Formats: sequence, structure tokens, C-alpha cells
Amino acid sequence: MRRKFIKELVDSNMAIDITNYSYDDAMRCISKYNYCNVSHGKYGMNAALFINEQTGKMYAVLARNSLLFQLVRG
Repeated sequence: MRRKFIKELVDSNMAIDITNYSYDDAMRCISKYNYCNVSHGKYGMNAALFINEQTGKMYAVLARNSLLFQLVRG
């Protein structure tokens, strides 16, 4: 899955963008989660799509920031 597709999910309101959330705020939103897919590029992860197991809502991180690595690492 490419970053562009994840961004399109956010633009179509199928996923919520949590890129600029702190780790604590993101954990309050998604609580128990799995990552659906991670976009990889030349230098590693670029974006990720997460799903809340309890509500079924999707959340996206669209930048290479600490939140992306913290959530994927788990």
C-alpha cells in the first residue's frame, strides 16, 4: 500500500489523520489496535494505516515522525 492511497482514505473520510497527535493522544483514540499496512519507501517507513479493534475505525499517520515508529513498534 502506498502513502498516496492512505492519504486518499483520509481525504475521503474513511480514515482519521492522527499524524500530529502526541503518543498519549493517539493511544486514547485508537486504544487497542492493529496496523493494517505500512508504506515503505527508499529510506524506510513513510506512513501507516491502523484500525481500532473495538470500533473498526481507521487511523492514519502520514509522516515519518516519532508517532509512526512508536505505534508500529508497539
